[in-house]
Amino acid sequence: MMEILRPFGQTNSAFSLTGNIVMDENKIRIHFKWKDPRSEVLLVSRGQSQRADELWKTTCFEAFVQPLNSKHYWELNLSSSGNWNVYKFEDYRLPQLPKADLEAQLTRMLSADNEIDAEFRLPLGGGQHFRCGLSAVVELKNAEKVYFATHHAGAKPDFHLSESFILKREFL
Repeated sequence: MMEILRPFGQTNSAFSLTGNIVMDENKIRIHFKWKDPRSEVLLVSRGQSQRADELWKTTCFEAFVQPLNSKHYWELNLSSSGNWNVYKFEDYRLPQLPKADLEAQLTRMLSADNEIDAEFRLPLGGGQHFRCGLSAVVELKNAEKVYFATHHAGAKPDFHLSESFILKREFL
């Protein structure tokens, strides 16, 4: 089921976004689909997929995965360019300079004009329940940034707040 991601605050943008996260068979699949009727979103052209940092500086699609009753979590980042990364945090934004989780691997990424679909392998272990959040930093061609999420728990856009991880998933 596709979840609606909502912008933080008011925006004049007509851009809309949905997403889903599915966990099964030792993999995580993330899918985002959007509508951009005014062609106002800045999307980076597709290149060769590789790990990259600071994807959030322009349009970036993100998922957060946290085991229930735990403080640690993973952040998965995707760009329309094909670049990606996975970070593991021990607690809220710790370590402050995030380190890539090198055990995590992108196994597949497909992108089209209005959607991106990716599959990752993460060292999660089976039989666990997780809280997840989907989000995106969307840069418009006028340089405005709009912050989308399945839930905004804070007074400002902050995708790392665990209270924003409202989607429940089980990893079998």
